[in-house]
Amino acid sequence: MDIRMNGTIAEINVTGRNVGEILSELDETAEKAGAIITGIRYNGCDLDAESIAGITGDPADDQGSLELSAEPVTDMKARAIDTLLQLVEAAAAARDEETLEAARNAWISYRSAFDGLYSAEESSFLVAFGEELAGIGVAKNGTGGLGATAAKMASFFSERMAELLNPGAAMLAAAQLFDSIRTDLAEVAVRLQTGKEAEGMHTMVIVVELINKTVRILPDFMRIVPGAARLTIEGKAIGEFYDDFNVVFKELAEAFENKDSVLIGDLAEYEILPRLSAFFVAASAAMGHT
Repeated sequence: MDIRMNGTIAEINVTGRNVGEILSELDETAEKAGAIITGIRYNGCDLDAESIAGITGDPADDQGSLELSAEPVTDMKARAIDTLLQLVEAAAAARDEETLEAARNAWISYRSAFDGLYSAEESSFLVAFGEELAGIGVAKNGTGGLGATAAKMASFFSERMAELLNPGAAMLAAAQLFDSIRTDLAEVAVRLQTGKEAEGMHTMVIVVELINKTVRILPDFMRIVPGAARLTIEGKAIGEFYDDFNVVFKELAEAFENKDSVLIGDLAEYEILPRLSAFFVAASAAMGHT
């Protein structure tokens, strides 16, 4: 069988295997490359999702053809966010019930098409906006919750779009943010014990957001930025580094749950600060910054 991915012959063993196994392997290969299969053409016929099950048992070493189209997830999500921002802006600007109803229908179609691309955190914004859009009346539009929610979504997803389009610049911005709070992070323990709990906890909130941002950026950063693919932190591969860091995250979560300010401060100063410092030194070096 002639098997191609985006027009290029796929070097894959088909002996004794069925089409379903081949599709699974190619899907895994695409995922590792940061892509998703968007189309399947089998023996000259384009297949929809319902038709795929009917070919999975066919022998892959017979005559025929299997052509797959794949697209980077980053490109798909960037387009999805661009469309999202346009929909949100249009809905927030609506001034009559007919336009609002059209926005509601467009929103339902959008969620059906793109929900799978969003994380749980991102989806929470979509759910909130959808609820506002479903319940709002013309009298409230532009002055009530919809306008405020739309503004928050525009800010949130514009940042996500920037991360997708330029992960190197996003990582550099994260490194600069870390440098700006480095002293505050070192002083969290003291602040939590000297009546400045609000300042200390504010720093920890920023740190958690910063860590989430780096985790979010990292896959595209390592895939796109020259020199980042073999990123190591103090001799550790990135996977090992984050496995160790996850232990600290768990301790931090438990400390927050138990309202243990002493442990929060210790983790901030002796675990999180040096690990983040080492990470950003390595990431900056991969980008040619020192």
